[in-house]
Amino acid sequence: ASASSGVDARPVLILEDDAVPAEGFAERLAPALADAAAADADILYLGYIQGATWRRTVAPGLHEAEYLWTTVAYVLWPRGARRLLGALPVDCPVDNFMAWQAASCKLRALAVEPEMVDQEAEWDVGSDVPHSDDVVLEM
Repeated sequence: ASASSGVDARPVLILEDDAVPAEGFAERLAPALADAAAADADILYLGYIQGATWRRTVAPGLHEAEYLWTTVAYVLWPRGARRLLGALPVDCPVDNFMAWQAASCKLRALAVEPEMVDQEAEWDVGSDVPHSDDVVLEM
């Protein structure tokens, strides 16, 4: 689709299977998307673990992120997807890969505050997916 048709600009909402939307999620999503689009976001984190201070406040409740962990819930614009694909291969956990792209200013990452989505349990509880930290913790 061409950019002039607007089809190329539509973002995609990505949720992990243990994502739990916060109360008021539906009411908050559209304004957050509009603010993020106006700020030229590549990705909008709706749930995260903050690994660095905000770079700046973009709008009330919306911040430019430097480094965020987890991929429980985010909105990805096509340009952001192309930037992530252009940075392949993924050579670390995917949340670190995405965070590094933001930290190195290759991906414009924004985040809502307060978070709109949480994980059902902590990142290291009850998962059947091995985590890179597990190797370090077992040493």
